[in-house]
Formats: sequence, structure tokens, C-alpha cells
Amino acid sequence: MESALEHPAQTDVDGLVELMQACNLADAPGVVSNREDVAWRWRTPGFDRQRDAWVVRRDGTLVAYAWVFEGLAEVEVHPAVRGGGLGGQLLGVVEERAAAQGSRDGHVRQNVTSLNQDARSLLEARGYMHSHHYARMEILLDERPVVPAPPAGLDLRNYRVGPDDAAVHAAFNRAWSQYEGERWAPEPLERWMEAVGSEEFDAAHWHLAMDASDVVGFCLGERSSDDGWIQYLGVVPEHRGRGIGRILLMRGFAGFHDDGVRRVELGVSSENIAAARALYDSAGMHETLRYDNMKKPLERIDTSVR
Repeated sequence: MESALEHPAQTDVDGLVELMQACNLADAPGVVSNREDVAWRWRTPGFDRQRDAWVVRRDGTLVAYAWVFEGLAEVEVHPAVRGGGLGGQLLGVVEERAAAQGSRDGHVRQNVTSLNQDARSLLEARGYMHSHHYARMEILLDERPVVPAPPAGLDLRNYRVGPDDAAVHAAFNRAWSQYEGERWAPEPLERWMEAVGSEEFDAAHWHLAMDASDVVGFCLGERSSDDGWIQYLGVVPEHRGRGIGRILLMRGFAGFHDDGVRRVELGVSSENIAAARALYDSAGMHETLRYDNMKKPLERIDTSVR
């Protein structure tokens, strides 16, 4: 028997955080979810939670949550109610909506941790295949990191909301055009800037490398509770090989340390350039969890069954 699906209300945020925390305990130990993990997607321009997201309640408690947008999807089912077909039901509505939305690369994708083999098996049974993986990495900052001196002609400073928006956005698109390969598409400024609306946004953790007036590198981080997270680290192609990535990474670590943060995390894709993972390893970071990206061609979604 299928469960009744609803679209989430704004007042459901705290309940969804509790649901995500319960899923983390089973699938991603050590990962902490907060209100921003829900809010960032709801805030994305073009996303409509009354069309693109669903919840399931049992006895007034949220036990499942799903959303899909531009080919990326997430399905979360509370460990206490798994095995009853709820995940498959949500996957069906997610795929139907994905087929209607379309996506950048003609696929619908989901990330599952290496600890959630049941979810992976369900996806594979529905025609998903492994695309690549993301490694979640962390470092413990017992001491303040030493920031290497920048090469001649390079200046370091923090981001300025407003004056730097367009220049950093342009540098981001230039860097990521090589980091994500064929799946990459230019990110519109409005969409990219939604990070500035985050509850965790603090310009003190957005670091820039400047060559004269040009932004040539960036390390964009945010603080979440007692931890730090580096969302983006990038260097434009013609300035790579100068040590800018390491300088920015260490400046980001040092900034978190000065703010009282002692654990910093980031994610790196297996499709990123090899130098990225090598940098994080050499900086003392270690992998704590792996997420497999599973994909299914939109053309293989059968919407006639619903």
C-alpha cells in the first residue's frame, strides 16, 4: 500500500533536519545536518517545493523526504521505516518529475554513501549506473596552519559582497569548466550567488587571490556550528602551477582556526583534476566517507506506470 505524499511546508524545516540526522547516523556517521541543508535547495531560483519536493508523515512525524531539480535528486527514508517500499515509491515520483523538468546532461542523478548498500541496490534495480564518486575529506586543526607567502604579483584578500560578485562568478565558471568536464554548464550569476543568502555565509571565509585587478583563485568556505566547510576551491587555468591553490587552502584553514574552528571538511569529485585530490592529501586531509553518484538516462524513465 502506497503512503500519502505531501509537499513540504516552510514549518517542516526542523522536522526535516531531524529526519536527515537520523539518516546520517545510519549512512554518514559524523555528518551533521542543519537548517541550511534544507534551505539552500528551497532557496534556489526556479525550485518550487510545491512541485519539486515531497514528504511522508506517520503519526505526525516526518519519515521520508525527496526532491529533484535539474537532474539532481535526493531521497531520504528514516531507518526505522525502511524496507517497506517507501523509497521505491518516492523514487517513482522523483523520476516522473525529473522527466518533466529535464536536466543539463540528460540524466537524473542521486548520491548514495558507501554505507547505504540497500539504496544503491534499489537504484541499480531501477536502471541506474555508477557515474563517479565524491570523497568527503577532513582535517583537524590542532595548530594554526602556516600560510605560504604568495608569489610576486599576487595579492590575497577577502571577498567584498557587491563589488566582487561578477568577477568571482566569472573566475568560478572558468575554473569549473575544466573541473567538471562534459557535465559542466555555466552557472548563472543569480543561481551561483544564492550561497551569499546562506545562514552560514561570512565573507571572512571567502578568500581571493588577485593578480592586479583580476580574480585568479578563490577559496569559499562557510562555518556550520563548530565545523568549517570549504565549498569551492579553484584557480583559473592560466594561473595553475604557481602554488595558488595551496596558498588559498591554507589561508582558508587559518581563517577557520582564527574563528575557533578545529575541524574543516570538503568534498572532491573523482572527476576533478588529479592535482586537486593530491593537494588535499598533501595538506593533511583524509577521506572519511565516499558518495557514489548514480545516474539514469531520462529517456529510460517510464512515466506511463503512474
